Amino acid sequence: MQHSDMRPGVTNEELMKFLDQELGPDERARIERELAASTELQRELARYRRMRAELRSLGTDIQAPGVWAAIHRKLTRPVGWLLLVAGTVLSTGWGFWLYFTSDEDLVLKFATGAVVIGVALLLGATIQERWVAWQTDPYRDIEK
Repeated sequence: MQHSDMRPGVTNEELMKFLDQELGPDERARIERELAASTELQRELARYRRMRAELRSLGTDIQAPGVWAAIHRKLTRPVGWLLLVAGTVLSTGWGFWLYFTSDEDLVLKFATGAVVIGVALLLGATIQERWVAWQTDPYRDIEK
């Protein structure tokens, strides 16, 4: 949702970046002018500030993840990736062995091969697109 019809041309994302002091001087000045002219926008900003204060009052420190988050990041993810890759390699090898040693009709082998290659190409393209998006994401290093 960009902005409501009653509110000036400031998006919710811009308002949050303003609150987090992530805008350049020109954008910050523009939003300050919009805030000065719109009580609705001022109320929206106040609502975001209250939400931030309430989150902080819960005692959760977003900047410092707990011990379990560190264990998850250092151990669980690498082990999960290792198991995923090992299982994929073994399954693929076994599938190739079954595929090439079976007595099935050649047309059926070509058809299933085409489907597998098509899925692999689509999966590869999707992974490549996600990789590029991740590389250019300015918030990728922010802990969730």
